[in-house]
Amino acid sequence: MPLPQRAIIALTSQHTPLYKPDGNETGAFITEALDAFKAFTGAGFEVVFASESGDYTPDWLSLQPEVLSDADREVYEDTESPFRSALDNLYAAADLSAPDGFGILFASGGHAALTDLPDAKGLQALASGIYSAGGVLAAVSHGGVLFTGVKANGKPVTAGKKVTGFTDAGEAEEGVLDVIKTWDRPTAEQSLKAQGAEFVAPPSGRKSDAFIQVDGRVVTGANYASAGPVAEAAIKVFKGL
Repeated sequence: MPLPQRAIIALTSQHTPLYKPDGNETGAFITEALDAFKAFTGAGFEVVFASESGDYTPDWLSLQPEVLSDADREVYEDTESPFRSALDNLYAAADLSAPDGFGILFASGGHAALTDLPDAKGLQALASGIYSAGGVLAAVSHGGVLFTGVKANGKPVTAGKKVTGFTDAGEAEEGVLDVIKTWDRPTAEQSLKAQGAEFVAPPSGRKSDAFIQVDGRVVTGANYASAGPVAEAAIKVFKGL
């Protein structure tokens, strides 16, 4: 029985001060969620948002003009737009079921993902169910830390696979690596490597250049510019199942 054209976009529930010098907060990275949403709905997918607890806080950087275009800001601020309506009605992970209802799970990032997605048992159960049923798992930027608790054949789902994510060099460039170290959590790069993945860093560019890796039914992207391309690649993999 073919899997349905329905996708879950997973968000972090957490928010915490990060960006210097004012301590603006990290949270769910809105542009990553929006770019994925546009790709999935444009391909005819039904999309729902979910976080572990059923709530979210926007990442400060993701709402800044250099990241969020005027057109995308209009969509985000329109509470009646399909994107904002879905976002404002996001589910707690425990209120969704898989694998019968979904074919793709896309884990978006934001640095706050480092603090909750590795322990997000509900979202991980959804991802495990989708993957075990033959579906596709995707992640962008920091979202890949969700896969810490997702197994395939008794091993982390990313073990032995070529994956990418937000790099330690990118954290240092952003000037936030010292703050992340106080969280006592591994970075996205460290987490994926610890899962036994072959981590592939983008050859150049952190913010403006999209970079993705596709290995079987696992699709990953390095940065927020990669969110749309990751979703598009996940759709291509899904349609080839």
